[in-house]
Amino acid sequence: MGFKYINELATPENVDKLLSLVDMVAGGRVDTQNIFDIEDALTDSEQMKRCLQVVRQNPDSAQLVDERYMGPDFDLETLLKLPEGSLGWTYARVLSAMNYDIGFYRLRKIESDVDYITHRVRKTHDLHHILTGFSFDDYGELGVISVTVGQIGYPAFTFIDLVGSLLAFMANQAREGINSPLEYNFDLVSQGIRIARQATPLFPVKFEEGLERPIDEWRAELNIVPGPKDSGVGIAVLICGMRSPPLSQHRLINRLLRTSSPVDQALKGIQQEMMPFKFDAILINRLET
Repeated sequence: MGFKYINELATPENVDKLLSLVDMVAGGRVDTQNIFDIEDALTDSEQMKRCLQVVRQNPDSAQLVDERYMGPDFDLETLLKLPEGSLGWTYARVLSAMNYDIGFYRLRKIESDVDYITHRVRKTHDLHHILTGFSFDDYGELGVISVTVGQIGYPAFTFIDLVGSLLAFMANQAREGINSPLEYNFDLVSQGIRIARQATPLFPVKFEEGLERPIDEWRAELNIVPGPKDSGVGIAVLICGMRSPPLSQHRLINRLLRTSSPVDQALKGIQQEMMPFKFDAILINRLET
């Protein structure tokens, strides 16, 4: 690629758009509303038009878009009454343990196919976390959004993958247990793309109509093979404030899922097993309320 070609791309307008979106990505670590801002900013982009084309190439996805299938809203208390080990129960159990709002995503008026695709991606995003095994922290996000990138080329997630890796490169700082954050980012993105390529299309799946089914049954049907158990520093950081190297998020999640004890008791049990790792008492107290 010659410098002349780069100059043709780096017009003032394109640079302004890039910097604006980069600022949103950086702010997304503090406020998830910034992520929704990125999606909204790309609504009329050529990249989103291409995403719509990719979605419509799959007959089931095209039918879902035409149908404007919404499904019932997720209700935490209802999901927690589903069979243990089911997709819905696990989803609710993890989100409640992490004190996440099950209706976290920004609602938007559905006036076009693009509006519907954006809504559907937002609503099912955390279900993808559960099915693929990627954690809910910065690293796990790179992995799980790469599944959507690999299947439908969703532009907001593509941009976040790219800028997230760029920021890791610019920071050039090792994190505890991770010598090369940039290499780790690339590994997670690659894992997400691998899952995307081998899995059946996830966009047209009406998860709402099978939340009572076991996770393993869903994974088998969709041909999802979760990544390595250290995919993302993981759930430990979000649930426990743990300062530790990458470790099995599944061990922590499964411990929470198996116990009927209050979250703080489960966390203290994990703490005793995994000393000398430190837990953030403030976060534990927040989870108790």
